[in-house]
Amino acid sequence: MSITRFNESIAYFTYDKEKSRPYTNLETLYKEHGKDKVYKVLGLYINEGKFGEQGSAVLEDVQVNLPKHLNNVVKEIRSDEKLISDINAGLVGFSIYEYIPKNYNIKAYSIRWVDIEPEDFTQVDIDEIPF
Repeated sequence: MSITRFNESIAYFTYDKEKSRPYTNLETLYKEHGKDKVYKVLGLYINEGKFGEQGSAVLEDVQVNLPKHLNNVVKEIRSDEKLISDINAGLVGFSIYEYIPKNYNIKAYSIRWVDIEPEDFTQVDIDEIPF
């Protein structure tokens, strides 16, 4: 084990932090867009609230609270410079699924992480190049 694992990441998220993004939850997004929509992640945070730590994902137009069982995953992603770079490049997303927890008889929502393929560059016909 290397002592360097205790170094804090010097990478940071580069999305527009001045843009207002209201909070929502996974259930609302799932009901609005269904299970097949992929949401591009712009940033991930852990907030300290009344009920302890809570993961949060920044999306294009909203921030969404994540289930507590993802708190450690969010912390691990935030400490990985390569993953932060991938998020900044628009290569990380998630889809939402619903489930019924074993100890409760209610619907709950969580996410599956998704790799987003980089957008293809526009192909230019070689005959159109002026030189």
